[in-house]
Amino acid sequence: MKVHSKALLVASLTAVAAAACGTPTIPAPAGGAAGAPTTVPVAPQKELPGVAGQDEKPSGSQGAQQLFVTKVYPLLTDTNDNVEACGNCHSVGTLGAPAFLAGSPQNAYKVFRDYNGGALAAFPERNLLLLKSQHEGPQLNGEQRGAVVEWLQAEYPGRQTPDIAQSLFDSLDNFGLCMNRDEFTGQQVDLIVNTELSAIAGVTCDLCHNINQAKLNGGSFVLDPDPDITFDNAKLFPGILKFVAPVVSNTGVFQDIRESLRIPRKGNEFNLQGVTQCATEADNVALVQGGGVIDVDAADYCHPNYNLDQDLEDKLHQFVQNTRNRARDQVCNDDSNPGGA
Repeated sequence: MKVHSKALLVASLTAVAAAACGTPTIPAPAGGAAGAPTTVPVAPQKELPGVAGQDEKPSGSQGAQQLFVTKVYPLLTDTNDNVEACGNCHSVGTLGAPAFLAGSPQNAYKVFRDYNGGALAAFPERNLLLLKSQHEGPQLNGEQRGAVVEWLQAEYPGRQTPDIAQSLFDSLDNFGLCMNRDEFTGQQVDLIVNTELSAIAGVTCDLCHNINQAKLNGGSFVLDPDPDITFDNAKLFPGILKFVAPVVSNTGVFQDIRESLRIPRKGNEFNLQGVTQCATEADNVALVQGGGVIDVDAADYCHPNYNLDQDLEDKLHQFVQNTRNRARDQVCNDDSNPGGA
């Protein structure tokens, strides 16, 4: 049995026992179930220690505590939607893990402020929770990371939060969360689907890249006539690499992400095998139209040529740049990315 499976079993048994003993229930997040509390009890300041190694003490304000109780705690402990939630181990002490999420969310807040010299409530750039990479359990996902940063910003009001992206996948995840649905359609990025093949009039990208055909004939990149389907899939790996790509140092260390230019350049490239004589595009189009599947690994396969409209290419560049700017300045989530997720 895997570690996470064991953790789920222990967590389930513990939850049953806790319910029998009258453990306080976890308040629903803001906007959740009817009757959910809108405020939380404030722990007395005298009970809240500072953080070792830094002069500034977390505020302990009601707003900060409410963010922790209604957003951070549920995201770290909810195993219904996230089988690898931190609470699988850290609510019950599985395999010796520190149980800093045990008990009520209010109790967990106090533990966060006290555990390991306050390392879980430290500045974002030195916060143990944000810096912890994959271990016996997973590292934080983008939504969890965003909630923790939002809480810490309330603990340290007025203090600028530096870039805390720790890895390529963190950066890609945050870029996807920072993509704005209204901007995606406003900049007409969704209209790339209507780009025609250079050699065959009337045949557009969606022939192979619509949601039903993409996994068969278009790899993992979805360009569907439905803009919502295109947007939702553009945020996911590996399709997101059509928009941005990693930048690494000369020693191979990940540094940042930049625009990948895969969409405007793909239409004028030969296949990866370097064969200059490609299969006839018309034959491939007829194959797909007849319900067949293109062998994209064949030595003579080349992606069909196309030329992206220059105005549309300019809008694509602007969309990517705007998203990169947001991702550089903040950790995005539904609430901190106005206009849609």
